[in-house]
Amino acid sequence: MTNKLAVVGPFADVNLGDYAMLVNNLALISPSEVVLFTYDQDFSSLLIRDYFPSSDIDVCYVEIDPIKASKINSNSMPHDIIAAISNLEEILRKLRSMGKILVNGGGYFNSLWFKPHRRTRLCQILAPALIASIYGIPVIFSGNGYGPFESEDIPFFERIFSFLKSSCFGSRDSLLSRVWGVKAGIEPARLHFIPDDLFPVEPDLLKGEVHFEVPSDSYCVLETYYTEDYLQAHKSEFINLFRFVQDELNLKLVLLPFHLGNGGLTQAKLIQSWDDRVRVIDISQRGYLPINDAMAIIANARFVISSRYHALVFAVQSKTPIFSVMRDVLESKEYYFNKNYGFLETALGRNFDPNLFLYDCFTTAFHKVENELSNITREQMRIFDAYLDEGLATARSARASFFKSKVISI
Repeated sequence: MTNKLAVVGPFADVNLGDYAMLVNNLALISPSEVVLFTYDQDFSSLLIRDYFPSSDIDVCYVEIDPIKASKINSNSMPHDIIAAISNLEEILRKLRSMGKILVNGGGYFNSLWFKPHRRTRLCQILAPALIASIYGIPVIFSGNGYGPFESEDIPFFERIFSFLKSSCFGSRDSLLSRVWGVKAGIEPARLHFIPDDLFPVEPDLLKGEVHFEVPSDSYCVLETYYTEDYLQAHKSEFINLFRFVQDELNLKLVLLPFHLGNGGLTQAKLIQSWDDRVRVIDISQRGYLPINDAMAIIANARFVISSRYHALVFAVQSKTPIFSVMRDVLESKEYYFNKNYGFLETALGRNFDPNLFLYDCFTTAFHKVENELSNITREQMRIFDAYLDEGLATARSARASFFKSKVISI
């Protein structure tokens, strides 16, 4: 038995939810040596310096030939992805040294990530796992979501998942991920439930230096990464909400972007230009939103309105009422409903109306805030008090058991 570990996944994205899952898993597993296979070496190296400065962690960029990558499509085979990798021998050498690879959690096994603008990164994630499988190196998937897949993409994922023989596939929900995973070629016996990779957040990650001061006045949090066009089209609704929150509720309004640029910070600054009383947590100098800052700001808020899945995960485990707005993905709410309700079911059981937490758009969420805030927040708090402690304990035990049996014991 060895506690060495290779890891691959979407953690090179600056988005809080993507990178923080890696940090949380490493904090729990505490491997002696780690190799991170990444598509952004600079950001991955920054994370290691910030979170694990004294650990033995090697960051390996997955080099992919852009011409070969551009030719990968729904008719491609697993070996086409491997053939596109320029540093295959380096990856194989590091895989053999580690002895196993963890495919970190997230929502990237779906047709959205198979679209041209994300396909190269998906292939950079898949390649180390495919290479490991060829040479009998164990492949373990942690808390991943599967689907939705468009019909023309299913054969590609069937080939990938069938190729990964003897792999263990972790699924972060007990709803549609299992259905889609089986449709895409994963044998039911190889699908294992494991809570989201950020539920719960490891306590040690919340003890570090806080980089953004938590407002001293009572406040609520707003986050959105909806497009600027959407925001401009609904500008009056946002302004009306700001007036209600600040003038009627006497609360400050804090904009908390989870990502740089169009992933949230650009939208936050646009919204602030409509009302200079609104405060933006500007993550541009830091380069990303640290885990403990996000949790502290959310935990101390009166309530949260957000379109980010992991805002829901952070709010629930800190017992902060939340209005979770579900985005369209592939012209449907299915992707967000599956992971949002799937998480709520993990945290709270089937003891509540989904409409208490989940909203189809900001217009609906704002209407509820302006007309039913007290009733909704009171009922959410009742549910948290009744069911969350058990959900947290069960999730903590499930994650520890999964990693002990599937990762640490190998």
